[in-house]
Amino acid sequence: FDYRLRVQSVTDVDKERDRNHQHFSRAGLMARDSLTDNSSHQIIVAVNSGNTFQNIYRTTRGGITSDNNKTWPANGSNSWVRLQRIGAIFYTYSSGDGNDWTPLFQLDTTGNPDGPFANPIHLGIAVSAHSFVSNTTAVVSDLSVTPTVPINRTIPLALLEYRRGHYDKAIEWCRRCLGGYPNYSAARVAAAHAILS
Repeated sequence: FDYRLRVQSVTDVDKERDRNHQHFSRAGLMARDSLTDNSSHQIIVAVNSGNTFQNIYRTTRGGITSDNNKTWPANGSNSWVRLQRIGAIFYTYSSGDGNDWTPLFQLDTTGNPDGPFANPIHLGIAVSAHSFVSNTTAVVSDLSVTPTVPINRTIPLALLEYRRGHYDKAIEWCRRCLGGYPNYSAARVAAAHAILS
């Protein structure tokens, strides 16, 4: 997968009570093995309330959560994060416009003590406060597949994979097409739905 998200703001509601930890609140994209096991493998690329980009990960089930001890300046309300998985390797990126990306971090999970991340995996938006007694609010938008291939090429690629009998790949190209807002085209959307059906 390859998804992007715009993080417009992250705010600590309880700054006075949690003054020493205000930059630990964050919002971004998370991939994890389980929705019920709080200690499962996970990786997050996020914007924190200190207006920096940050990576957090857990490579061992039940292990500690780590970061790569680096932060990068964010872009205020134009802060975009991107999380990409290719096989067992995760890549994180930052952007100021959702199109031009700066690599932040790479996590190869093949060497994990208890094996790589699950396949399939859960992917979604994550918001985190410093602790259970703190409150954090976030405004996010534009969750979508990262447009690494121009949107007008998705239908020809979907048809090609469909005709080859590679239905999973055809479905993925159609989903990329349908996630192509704001480059909306009624004809393209109709074609994607026809291939999906």
